[in-house]
Amino acid sequence: MPALYKTPGVYIEETPKFPPSIAPVETAISAFIGYTQKAEDLVADDLVLKPVRITSMVGYEKYFGGPQPEEKIKVAVAETQVDSQTQEIKAVGKVAEADRSKHILYYAMQLFFANGGGPCYIVSAGTYKALGGLWCSKIYTMD
Repeated sequence: MPALYKTPGVYIEETPKFPPSIAPVETAISAFIGYTQKAEDLVADDLVLKPVRITSMVGYEKYFGGPQPEEKIKVAVAETQVDSQTQEIKAVGKVAEADRSKHILYYAMQLFFANGGGPCYIVSAGTYKALGGLWCSKIYTMD
């Protein structure tokens, strides 16, 4: 149906003969690199240094496991009593900055998906293992 024009005059209407040459696609691809609890496929393939596409936190845990457990947590429990009856019990956990886990990829993924993140790629640099004062599992060199 031709367009209705409000004023008299000459109008040119161009109708495209070809479909659009550029297809709309996503141009941003999220990728995360870090140490993981494990790096293996269900078929026992090693996934270290191999990008894996995941779409949810369940997919992350399936291939890469969970967070590194904190080992030096100190918990202080405070109890408030009134007339020998407990009114409130409060527990506060603390970890010294030097003793905190250095591997935060798991928590980064939790925040990514909690804030609407979609499909992304994960590259495991290795598993959680202590080597001296540094955390790494293997040292890779580029030839």
